[in-house]
Amino acid sequence: MSDWLEKIRALGATLNDQGDRIVRVDDRESETRITPLVHQGLISITGPDAEKFLQGQLSCDLQDVSALGSRLGAHCNIKGHMHSLLRLMRVQDGFWLRGHRALLPASLALLKKYMIFSKAQSIDLSDEVVGLGCSGPGAAVLVEKLLGQVPSEVDGIYASEGMLAVRVPGKRFEIWLPEEQALARLPELVEIAPWVPPSSGNWARSVPASRTCAPRPSRPSFPR
Repeated sequence: MSDWLEKIRALGATLNDQGDRIVRVDDRESETRITPLVHQGLISITGPDAEKFLQGQLSCDLQDVSALGSRLGAHCNIKGHMHSLLRLMRVQDGFWLRGHRALLPASLALLKKYMIFSKAQSIDLSDEVVGLGCSGPGAAVLVEKLLGQVPSEVDGIYASEGMLAVRVPGKRFEIWLPEEQALARLPELVEIAPWVPPSSGNWARSVPASRTCAPRPSRPSFPR
């Protein structure tokens, strides 16, 4: 993701040494803001058993995901302790799981531990697909400028030309798009709305791994 981080820096943001958090932004006055979601990443789950597999791994109802487009779900270990909080998004060939970048490698390893019993495959897309958070009264205008349409309800999604937008609570949207497209479109968006650090819009929210998951659909039984 070096080209993406360099573009962010070139457009006026300062990142920490690890490149996973914005520590300084411009100070233009605007209620509408853009946040590069450098602290978040994506896992792709595809295959004939992708939905069935994820139903046994996450706390959300996959029927809701298919109906609405996305849902938040807790990812737990076999003892029911929460490992991470993920946003599950329905895409054309399967699902994207958005989570905190620092936790994704362990999440992926935990998923793969049980995936061997299913017709499903997983890929870490964090260096190929990048995220932008849009917040404020003009956020919908920014989404429409990029995708041509705006998700109408919370947890709803709209996808177009390789880009995907999710409406989240609080006049906010997440936009996920290939890095190449993001590099091309970001300068024009920054002209419209200034940067904001992730913490200012609750974009950096994470869940401690020690919490216990709420009841969820039972995990499928696997051969021993």
